[in-house]
Order: sequence, then structure tokens, then C-alpha cells
Amino acid sequence: MPPLLLTDSTMPVSFCKAGIGCARAMASFLGAEVHMVKDVHEELERLAGELPALKSLLEDWPSNPIRELDLALKANVAATLKARRIPGMHQAEDRGETATIFYAEQRRASGELFQIITDDGYGKQLARDRRFKLLTTPALVLQMVCNDALSPADGKRVWQRSTPRGKWKEFDSALARQRASA
Repeated sequence: MPPLLLTDSTMPVSFCKAGIGCARAMASFLGAEVHMVKDVHEELERLAGELPALKSLLEDWPSNPIRELDLALKANVAATLKARRIPGMHQAEDRGETATIFYAEQRRASGELFQIITDDGYGKQLARDRRFKLLTTPALVLQMVCNDALSPADGKRVWQRSTPRGKWKEFDSALARQRASA
């Protein structure tokens, strides 16, 4: 059985910044395979106050129940964040990414397997350190365009919301490589 998807906030925010049509296309494409932990959902709800497309998306997405961390795992997340905190760092910074990876690690021990969706540098490092397969928003965009789940124009818009400005021009060549390898 292929792994389920466990996302942090970076991917849905990028799709929503590109517009609600892009966000709905993502939700449809990923379907019931995508899950998130409560810390990520709370962060998305907070961000939805400034992003109407995200507020709209969260009315019916994700389709699965939000995953709860047990008390021991919450304590582990809090201790990890406290150990990494430096002066000036927001108290909740990296909470969603840390909770996501730690939850996936705990569930893997029980036989439930996840692929991690994140664009966050710290989240990607945590996932790699724990040998999780990663999916980034740019990679997801290319998959969606190649599967006709997102138009190339919409794909480029999401790409630009999820990559540094210097990489914006790489969309067309990345899409060509993806299509050639399919």
C-alpha cells in the first residue's frame, strides 16, 4: 500500500495564494490521501484570517479528521522547539513541521506510513533525517499539470508562490523534463 500524505502548512498556503481554483484543484487531486496534524490545522486557521482562499478551502478540506498528538508526543514537540529557540524567534515557529514529522515517525512504528509534504527547510531536514520520502509543492505542481489536474498557467502561478523569485523562470524547463520522464 502506498504511503498516505501528511502535510505541513506550506503547500496549502502556496496553492491558496495562487487562488481558490488552484487550491480546489489540489484538494481534488490529493483527495482522501492527505492528512494533517492539529498544530498545522491551527496554523492554517490562523493564516486564513489574512488569506480568503485559505478560509474558503478550510471549510471542507482536508476530508480526513485532523490528527491529534498524544500527550507524550506533544511534550516531545514542545521540548524540541524549546531547545531550538533562539532570541527573537516566534514561539510557534516550526511547531507544525515538528509535530508533522514526529507524528509520522510515531505512526510509522505502528505500521501507518506517510510521505511528507513540505517546502520548509527545517521540515525537509527533519523528514530526511528520519528517512521520510518528501513531496514539495513544486513537484506536486508538475505532477498535477502532467495529469491535467491543473493548467500550465495555474501551475506556473502556484510554482511562483512556492519557489524563490530566481527559480520562477525554471517552471517551463522543469515541466518539459517531467513530461519527458512520464
